[in-house]
Amino acid sequence: MTGRRQDGRAQLDRPVPGRWERRDEAAGTPARWLPANAHRVPPQGRRVFHGVIFDTYQWPQQLYDGSIATFEMLRRHDTVITIGLTDDGRVVTVDEEQPSGIVRHGGVSAGGVEPTDASVLDAAKRETREETGYAFRNWRLLEVRQPETKIEWFVHVFVATGVIDVAEQHLDAGERISVHLMPYDEYVAQAHYSHRQALLRFVDVDQLRAWVGEGERVTLD
Repeated sequence: MTGRRQDGRAQLDRPVPGRWERRDEAAGTPARWLPANAHRVPPQGRRVFHGVIFDTYQWPQQLYDGSIATFEMLRRHDTVITIGLTDDGRVVTVDEEQPSGIVRHGGVSAGGVEPTDASVLDAAKRETREETGYAFRNWRLLEVRQPETKIEWFVHVFVATGVIDVAEQHLDAGERISVHLMPYDEYVAQAHYSHRQALLRFVDVDQLRAWVGEGERVTLD
């Protein structure tokens, strides 16, 4: 489906040059779509530190004057985020508390990709089910962003519609999450800047749901 907001500011479909990557078990990365301008650890990068969240890679890099310098980059597991819509057009939001003191209100399901996830879509489905209890029929990738070019870490944001089931949550020991349904316009008004910018190209929740359509679409090209 293509179209424009009533003010003509943006088309609903915004093709982004990119590529589909198969799952790489050696690197610990799932099947995923990445934009063409993604910054990656180069093949010659050698892991020099393995942390709980971040791994550090270094490699020799030739400079413009012919000299060699050590370049460095971090890598961590990708993040998946799901903006889930109920059949009456509300957003499935969460209030979250973690032992470290992190408290979030009015967010949506989000979590890290795990080595057992075959794809980022599988990870999004799993995280959404665990944190909110919701399962959805239709999924479409809204955006992929790299928060920091010195970190090989990509955030994949999906929109999900067509509620299949609502079950009990299955939370980690370090999570306290309560689920709330929020009117779509209220969610957009207070959403993360990147999410808000991506959603503002839709006139309303009905247009967003029509854009998601039926089935699963996991690329932006």
